[in-house]
Amino acid sequence: MRHRAKPGDPASGGILLNYRGWDNRAAEQTVYLSGTSAKVGGWLWRISCPETRQQVPALYLAPDGDRFLSREATGLKYRRAHSKADRALRRGSKLMRKLQTDHGGPEIGKPPGVSHRMFDKLEWRLTKEHVRYLCALLGKTIPNSTTRSRRHHHQNFHRGCLAETTLFRISQCTFAIDQAPSR
Repeated sequence: MRHRAKPGDPASGGILLNYRGWDNRAAEQTVYLSGTSAKVGGWLWRISCPETRQQVPALYLAPDGDRFLSREATGLKYRRAHSKADRALRRGSKLMRKLQTDHGGPEIGKPPGVSHRMFDKLEWRLTKEHVRYLCALLGKTIPNSTTRSRRHHHQNFHRGCLAETTLFRISQCTFAIDQAPSR
């Protein structure tokens, strides 16, 4: 049966959810919806959070949660709420997957099927992310030497340099990163 609501009339109802929880247990939950007619046609639906009773646009199942709740009730944060160190670590992990390695440093071998130029580019980007990570942990600004162009880095490898040592000075803290081309 179809019911036509007049403009401005609210609509409401519930949905029974059957799902598997984080521990693969079968779970069941009823969520309640309320809708108002939108100005351009259709409906604007809001869901009632079972815990806070607030009307929210979406419910979330937290990684260790048993039921769907609002973002506020689950304690979930927006992705941008991660720290600089977390973001640098995530970007570095992504680069390590591309390089097919589980560590950063001078002993990374070139993965099969990756050109030398692409390998040099990814290795340099991994080094930059490592420096960004360390700077974020120490609360220091990123040194200018990490922002040099890839072309400059690529030319250094082709000038016959067997190893390149770049010193990054961070206030009283100095650390060296040795880069050796693996060919």
